[in-house]
Amino acid sequence: MSYRGVCFEVNPSTLKTEYSKRTAVTEAPGSNAGCKEVCELPVKVSGKGILAGENASARAQQLLAAFKKKGSAYLFLPVVSPFKALFTSLELNVCSERNCIGYSFEFVQDISSKSGEYDFGYTLAQDGENLFDIAYRTNTAIETVIALNDFEEPFSVKEGDKVWLK
Repeated sequence: MSYRGVCFEVNPSTLKTEYSKRTAVTEAPGSNAGCKEVCELPVKVSGKGILAGENASARAQQLLAAFKKKGSAYLFLPVVSPFKALFTSLELNVCSERNCIGYSFEFVQDISSKSGEYDFGYTLAQDGENLFDIAYRTNTAIETVIALNDFEEPFSVKEGDKVWLK
């Protein structure tokens, strides 16, 4: 995981990526109630970890500096394509007994403008997708997707696999 140049090589120890949708329930007298999707809500990413060792304090200061910067930046996560996010919460807890610093954080996807989109040249496979689905979703020729990747067959893609598009 990385954000604004701060790279988490072995941390955080837990990482939660939350996807949710807003729904609306409709009720009409004399008929069954219905539910429909209204919109997708911004993705929330939260987690926690421990910074230990001689450079723990310096790493905590890097986190704090990234938190204090205004605006959004790209958040790179395992299994999820990069997206622009705001660093919305940071908690630091010093444990003097063990010479470490515990931390927890939250990021929220910045959906304020489409100008935040950037083409990284790849996408991550979603659950149940094959190369044909990915080509369709990304508006890329299937021949290009097959030529740029080393999958044994178009159906051997697993969720989270990096699929090159350029």
